[in-house]
Amino acid sequence: MSRVGCREVVFRPGRRNVRPVEPAVSRPEVIQLQNPGSVWLIWQAIFPYIVHSIFAATPSISSLSSRPFRITLRGGTNVPKSPSSEYMQQVFVPLCERIGLPKVDILVLRRGWAGSAPEIGEVEISVYPPSPSSLRPAHPTLTRNTPSLLQPFHLHDRGSITHISMTIIAGSHATQSLLESQLRAALSVRPILSSVAATIHAASALSHDERRLYTLLVANTSNGYRLGRDQLGSGRKITSEADRARVVREVVSTVVRDFVRECERDGCVDEFAEDQLVIFQALNNGSTRVDADGGLLGREQRQRLDGKMGMREDVGYEVRWDGWM
Repeated sequence: MSRVGCREVVFRPGRRNVRPVEPAVSRPEVIQLQNPGSVWLIWQAIFPYIVHSIFAATPSISSLSSRPFRITLRGGTNVPKSPSSEYMQQVFVPLCERIGLPKVDILVLRRGWAGSAPEIGEVEISVYPPSPSSLRPAHPTLTRNTPSLLQPFHLHDRGSITHISMTIIAGSHATQSLLESQLRAALSVRPILSSVAATIHAASALSHDERRLYTLLVANTSNGYRLGRDQLGSGRKITSEADRARVVREVVSTVVRDFVRECERDGCVDEFAEDQLVIFQALNNGSTRVDADGGLLGREQRQRLDGKMGMREDVGYEVRWDGWM
């Protein structure tokens, strides 16, 4: 039972046969926050349940319904200590599809911000049922009427970084232009990225408020992986060119430092995606492998997981993070 102050959620999916049921209405579910709390923390909590409900159905049942599951979330889309809509669209959703999760479309109707210029945002999310051929029985001895699990996935051999995309959400063209030029300059002097082309992503836009500033850097690799790092502005007003220069300098310094560190780890997923993959490793039908860095981040992650990964024994599957254990 959940309660105020609870710090743990136990997820024990059971296997059951599901009868085909067509949705009675096409209206999306709606979850609305009364303040700009993160919609993406909500999504991270409910997405495994949505995936499990899809994979709990038999292939024949899945083929009966092509309607996507739709949900509308209202709250913060670009807030501290949380993924952003841009990160989810450009990095995490493609990673989920790569490991065999259902296709997810994200439509940002309005960005939501916290801090000194709060605003409630809104996103519409559609989760599409997989094709029957992509669903297999959870074990070779089980029949095709047995609920399916996510198939094993292996993320390895990241490859070289071939391209960097920059997403900049800024209050004015002046701030956006200054941020772009300083990002390019800061990236060009880093040895690991000095010869890598960087372009502005189409998601870049104006927030029309100088207190609302956001930047995302995404590294695309030769083997199709994406690594992301982002940074919100301080939320301070910009009333002079000196203010603008200071705010931009702070954002560029932090995001480039963290982005370079991420690229130097040589892992197939970034630090933020690692935690989110664990639940899907536990739900999969077999052993999984994810190449990750064995440095300080790997040791910290291992310490956090050692006391919790008993769940892999419960489900009977092997979870492997190269560079950790």
